Formats: sequence, structure tokens, C-alpha cells
Amino acid sequence: MRKLTYVLLLFGFHFGFAQTDADYDKSITTAIEAFKTGDEKKVFDLFSTDLQTTLSAEKIKELLTGTVKEFGAPSGEFDFMMEEEGVKRYLIQTDVDSFMLEIKLSGDLKITSFSVH
Repeated sequence: MRKLTYVLLLFGFHFGFAQTDADYDKSITTAIEAFKTGDEKKVFDLFSTDLQTTLSAEKIKELLTGTVKEFGAPSGEFDFMMEEEGVKRYLIQTDVDSFMLEIKLSGDLKITSFSVH
């Protein structure tokens, strides 16, 4: 009986701290809004402390504006493409073309990896 209790607690903690598709969808939607409006603060606030240290708000602003110039403004539509080593890849539709956005979330739902291709 005691082992069963421990196993149930272990599963409870695992599912309580795991990232869900809804968590990723929320992060992607926020990133798309940031691309549309050019508001780097929206996406920068979702970054982990380590990523905020690596990528400054100014660099994020450059990434957002550069991506919109190259691919067009996101239309708000996105499709999950694949997951590899915890990094999820999404195809983001724009008014002109499309691009790939790769993100990875930590246990506390902060973005630990963010790149555009």
C-alpha cells in the first residue's frame, strides 16, 4: 500500500510539472503577437533568466523586425511540425511566406530555446 502511494505521488508530481501542448500553444501565440506588433517585451518576458542574459531585448527586437521583413507578417496560423530533443518546431504562416519557429520550454514554462529558420 505504501509503494502504491509513492507511485501515485510520483505520477502526480510528474504531470503537475510537465509542459502540455496548451503551454506551447500559449507561448507560440504570444510570440506571433510579438512578431505582428514588434513588441519584443511580450516574448522577452517568457524567456528563462539564462536566455534573457544571452539574448537582450534589443537583439529580440532585431530578430522580430528582420523576420517580418524577410518572411512577412505572421497571419496567426501555425502548425506543429515535429519535436526533437525537447525542442518543438512550428511552421508559422505569414501574409507572404512562412518560417519555422523552434522553442523549448522549461519545467516552469519559461522559454529556454528560441530560434527562427
